Amino acid sequence: MSHRLPAAGAASKGRTGLSDGVRIRAGETGILPSGRRQGEATPLPTRERTPHHTPLGQSETIRAQARDKEEYCSLAAKASPCPCVAPRRALHVESINHSWSDDGIWLSELNRTHPGVTPSWAPALCEAAAVALSRHHAPPKAFRIIADGEPSEIRFRWTPPVPSQISGNANELDTTMHGAYAISLRSVEFRMGLVAIGRAEACSGADWYVAPPGAGLDENGLPDLDDPRVRRLEVSGQDKGTLGHRTHVKEQQLRLGRSSIPGIAAVVGFEIAMVRLEHVATQGAEQ
Repeated sequence: MSHRLPAAGAASKGRTGLSDGVRIRAGETGILPSGRRQGEATPLPTRERTPHHTPLGQSETIRAQARDKEEYCSLAAKASPCPCVAPRRALHVESINHSWSDDGIWLSELNRTHPGVTPSWAPALCEAAAVALSRHHAPPKAFRIIADGEPSEIRFRWTPPVPSQISGNANELDTTMHGAYAISLRSVEFRMGLVAIGRAEACSGADWYVAPPGAGLDENGLPDLDDPRVRRLEVSGQDKGTLGHRTHVKEQQLRLGRSSIPGIAAVVGFEIAMVRLEHVATQGAEQ
């Protein structure tokens, strides 16, 4: 007895009704040597995935994103009932201490301890600092930090910039300013135990708001300016020469700002490898 072949439409319908990874050979009849009857699904061979199937560099990116997502979900699950909304991270003093080592301080770790510096902006500030530093020094470089008249030393470490980073930071004024942000924030963190919690508004007389780790943020993760531990930080950078009266100029700028929050003036000298930090009390505010 002859067997009637299924219509083309029926064969197509049979294939679309199956899950991916199986197929039906539409002309088979009888019992096959393997014991499988005509019309039964034949598993497709599994193709082993090789790096060739992923664009160059994408596989490493995917793995890194997976690790970041796993860490994020783990932290979010501990801190919030809903893992989709993770609260802004609260920092502790020990997180600062872990940033220092006998070999020096890596500028590239700025975002690890400063919640007010976003993960996307921190690398740009550190890149600018690397370019500004490399104009005069090779890493690591010891900086003299003078905080309220008391001297100390920090050894800063950075990766020497490549030509594309140098050309991308060819504007000396912008690069010096952004590099000074990174240097001053790490210096304030080291000497005063303060971290950035956000940028300061225009006319506030300052560039940043800083506070002790875990302080100065409201329930939404925004700077809480009613917190008495918050300070304003005004930063200035100088590529060459001595600092001169620049510190006094920054102190006066803090006093003239439309804010009663006490401030800190930070002046960074790249060529002379020096940072000056001075507390500034405003009228009617306690330091």
